Amino acid sequence: MCIFLLALTRMPVAYPHGPTSVRVYHCLYSSKPEHTPLEFLLHIGIAQSLFGAFLFLTKSDKRTSDYLLSIWLGLMGLFMGMSLLKMLHPASFWARRQLFPFFFAMGPFFILYIRSVIASGPALHPRSLVQFVPFIGYSLLAIAQPNYRVDEAVLSGQVLAGDFWIITLPALGSMIGYTIWSWNLIRNHQRQLPDHFSFESEQLTLTWLRVVSLIFTATFSMTMISSLANVSSVIQINPGWFLFSGLAFFAYAIMYYGMKQPAIFDQTRDRTEWMPPSDLADSSKPDAPEHSQGKYARSGLTDDRALRYLELLRAFMEDQKGFQQRDLTIADVAEKLGVSKHHLTQAINEHWGKNFYQVVNGYRVEYVKQLLEDPSFDKYTLLSVAHEAGFNSKSAFNLTFKKFVGMTPSAYRLMIREP
Repeated sequence: MCIFLLALTRMPVAYPHGPTSVRVYHCLYSSKPEHTPLEFLLHIGIAQSLFGAFLFLTKSDKRTSDYLLSIWLGLMGLFMGMSLLKMLHPASFWARRQLFPFFFAMGPFFILYIRSVIASGPALHPRSLVQFVPFIGYSLLAIAQPNYRVDEAVLSGQVLAGDFWIITLPALGSMIGYTIWSWNLIRNHQRQLPDHFSFESEQLTLTWLRVVSLIFTATFSMTMISSLANVSSVIQINPGWFLFSGLAFFAYAIMYYGMKQPAIFDQTRDRTEWMPPSDLADSSKPDAPEHSQGKYARSGLTDDRALRYLELLRAFMEDQKGFQQRDLTIADVAEKLGVSKHHLTQAINEHWGKNFYQVVNGYRVEYVKQLLEDPSFDKYTLLSVAHEAGFNSKSAFNLTFKKFVGMTPSAYRLMIREP
């Protein structure tokens, strides 16, 4: 990071402490009292952002989401680095550049990252870049109008200056709008999960992204509120504390959770639509739904074929005990049966009135009940029984069992042992 700052400030500038390049080096490595806690906070944020960008860029199994996070974290590191220069050398060339366009890029990166994680096909399209038009427009404005001092106005408590209505307020509106958009995307994604997965996890639900997006929007909002408070003299607090501490936390959260976040859907497999085996196809029936409505109105699945798919599914669950696979997905089952994942989902929804999660966990719960009723399993713990049935955690087992049976597994075991 020091090399980066030195490169930006190589040209000497009249300053009490000598050339800018020497001053930057001195500030980064000196322990004199002139260092403020805010500067150290920025150093932490810069280091986290650039280190995270490096980690994602050097991953061995990079996906689109990793490239996006690398660029995103790099942009945050650049923003905080330039902010540090503004604090240390307000008269230097690079410190006079305005950084407010950065906030118009945060929302688009959020949406693109979410889509890249939940996509079952290509995550990015050329039209996705339209979201960056405000960022590009305000960047050109910052270059064309060097007299705009939005950054300084916000951090000095002059947030209601003339630029507020054309820059600061739209930036705040952009952050709030994109937060709402991201929450809707995640909510719609969570609604679809039971049709695809037989288990739950934080990586599937993306709850962490909702929390992180809310924190970032709250950070920017608190920066505005504290700046307004300074204007009204209600309380004197540096808005930079809210802004840069929020950014540092945001960079850490994105790096920590992003490294653990897998692609939710197998994109290669999900783009393939398996056709049913020839012995399952009924050529005497028209290739059109007999009573499908709504989202399945154009699926082409007949009732006869749907019932045959369900018989295959029943055999897979009962004869092969497929439910014992802890991370079982609808794509796994469809591949094993040689049928369309989408048609299998439709058959479960329409003919059984359930989703994939309910079907698989229903079998698991029934199997647990059989094991608990068997005296030979009394010596096993409930967790061992849960794992045997395909549950991947104790909490998921307890919640699911109580949902299906109406009591906890331990209560059920006690009940069946009562004389």
